[in-house]
Amino acid sequence: MSHNEDELKKELKELKTKRSLETEKKETMKMALQKHAKKKRAKSKAKQTFIWFSSAAAILICGILVFQMINNDQITLPADNNQEKEEIGITGDDNKESDEVDILDDGQDNNEAEDQGSEDTANETEDLSPLDFKVDKIGEGTHTILIEGMESEEPVAHYRMEPYGIEYSVDKFLDKYAIEDTTVRYHNDYDVEASIVMYVEENASIEQVFSNLQDDYTGESDGPYTLPEDENPYQGIGQDFSDTPEGFYVYQIEENVLVIQYEYDAEAGDGMPPRLDALQKSIK
Repeated sequence: MSHNEDELKKELKELKTKRSLETEKKETMKMALQKHAKKKRAKSKAKQTFIWFSSAAAILICGILVFQMINNDQITLPADNNQEKEEIGITGDDNKESDEVDILDDGQDNNEAEDQGSEDTANETEDLSPLDFKVDKIGEGTHTILIEGMESEEPVAHYRMEPYGIEYSVDKFLDKYAIEDTTVRYHNDYDVEASIVMYVEENASIEQVFSNLQDDYTGESDGPYTLPEDENPYQGIGQDFSDTPEGFYVYQIEENVLVIQYEYDAEAGDGMPPRLDALQKSIK
């Protein structure tokens, strides 16, 4: 009987020990779970705080933008109203001025209209439009020139340059011409190339035009020289350049200056000089 009691006591002690161990284990597990729950709540709270601040910042930015838009509209509207008022005021002043103008004497109106018309006419004659410049072919014929020391009868075409009324003749060796703005250029399609360019400098002096043309040429030259007075009735100056046969003539025709520029291949050296002389003599 005593032996059984001892075993029972022993078993009771073991049960108490197990129960105490299980109780400590439960407390440990409970504390671990509580710590985990606290950490989770802290993370969740931080996340909620971040979301709240982000939302607040977005709402604040939208509010600022809306306020600026409303403010701009409020600033702009009064300006439009002022502009309308100014336009109304100007219109009223214009009406007053128009009423005052209607009271003016008819004779003054007529005089002002005549003065305006004369000014418009003067402006129209000051500047030459490319539409006003033209070259008309007015006939054909022949002339006799010296080529390589022998007389040769060559065909020519007669032209008139408008609006200046200048007439001249060009050898049909240069049987083609083209007009660009207020310039006419005579040329050919032969293997031996040659060309003559003609135009008018308005309201200019022969000395001024001659000086400007010299800046466009380089190389050895013959001249400047005065063109013979028996060729045509106009005062003229010329200059020839020998590196590439080229040069120019200028003639004072009333208040304007007629400019003739030429250029040709060396192979045309025998035929171009007499043709240029004939062109100068034909000017009238």
